[in-house]
Amino acid sequence: MYCLDTSIVVELFIGNKIIADRISKLNEFYIPLVVVGELYAGIYNSAQESKHLKRLREFLTLATIIEPDGQTAEQYGKIMSELRKRGRPVPTNDVWIAASVLQYEFTLIARDKHFKEIKNPDLKEW
Repeated sequence: MYCLDTSIVVELFIGNKIIADRISKLNEFYIPLVVVGELYAGIYNSAQESKHLKRLREFLTLATIIEPDGQTAEQYGKIMSELRKRGRPVPTNDVWIAASVLQYEFTLIARDKHFKEIKNPDLKEW
């Protein structure tokens, strides 16, 4: 099962045909709620807000959105503790994304290199 990071959805939306082709071949895919929030934040900072909102809402009908819960929070705590001990900071939202991926044992599809700092995520870089 595949989980898409914000970086992948953005690539899709800017017209990356390779990414679009790969996503179209997935039977199903998941998107963490944090990613949805990051996408909305980007849209509300864009000049073409209504156009991008429509596109995002249409795209989200194709995905299953993962909402964080207590187990996600526990995974988050473990990851943050490990990163602090090693002195390897990662953006907070990406730790939440990784926590969801670990909780559900998904493969994360991303372009952000800092996910490599987090132990155990099954990561595919597109």
